[in-house]
Amino acid sequence: LRAERADGLPALLVLALIHQESRFDPKARGPRGALGLMQIRPFVAADVSYRNKLGFRRTPDLYDPLLNVRIGIAYLRELQAEFSDLELALAAYHIGPTRVRHRARHGWRPKGPYVRTVMTRYEAFQLR
Repeated sequence: LRAERADGLPALLVLALIHQESRFDPKARGPRGALGLMQIRPFVAADVSYRNKLGFRRTPDLYDPLLNVRIGIAYLRELQAEFSDLELALAAYHIGPTRVRHRARHGWRPKGPYVRTVMTRYEAFQLR
């Protein structure tokens, strides 16, 4: 809720993203080294934390739910500011901003299950 007030990111969107990324497991570990609730990779955490002064110091810190969510929210906020489009920002969160930048230059729109699932879950959370 703090992120919603401070950053304009809907809390229910963040919950939908966390559900997609880790099913709310703070000890989740992805196949490519992403960790925690929002499945943050350590190099992304270091960059985002540095820019936003979030206090990430070492990889195990990503298992701290509060820090993980703060970094994930800051990262999503940065992506949304860059792409000015929620679906492109979610796609960039999932596959990386470089890929999305390249694809978007050629008119690409996210059509895969990742963005669709997050958006569907977000809409469902809003209805409850």
